[in-house]
Amino acid sequence: FKYHENEGLVGWILLSVRLSLFAWFRSGIQMLRSSGGLKLQSFLGMFEIVGSAYFLAFPTIFVLVQVLAPYLQHPVLQTALLAIQTASWLWLADLFLSKRGSYFQISELSASMLPGVGWNCCNHKKVM
Repeated sequence: FKYHENEGLVGWILLSVRLSLFAWFRSGIQMLRSSGGLKLQSFLGMFEIVGSAYFLAFPTIFVLVQVLAPYLQHPVLQTALLAIQTASWLWLADLFLSKRGSYFQISELSASMLPGVGWNCCNHKKVM
C-alpha cells in the first residue's frame, strides 16, 4: 500500500463485501415487509433508508474518491465515511431508542407491564 489501506484490491474487496451485506439487508427488509402491518411498514421504510445510507456509504465514497489524487483519497474517504456513519448511528439510535421513535410505537416497549392499565376490564377496549 502506497497511500492507504483501502488502496487497490483490498478496497475493491471491501466494496464487494459492503454491497453483499446491503443486498442481504434489503432481502431481510423485503421478507419483513411481506409479513407486517401498516405500522411495521412505516418503521421499515425509515429503517431501510438509514440502513441503506450506512451500508452504501463506503462503496459510494470509495468510487467517488477514485477521481482524486491517491494521497488525497484516504483523508477524504475517512472523513466522509465518519460523517455519514455517525449520522446513520445517531438516526438509528433515535429510531430504536427514543420514545418517539417508530420502533417504540410498534414494539412491546410501549405497552404497560401492569395488567389492565389503559384497558377497560369489562369490554376490553382501550381507555384514552
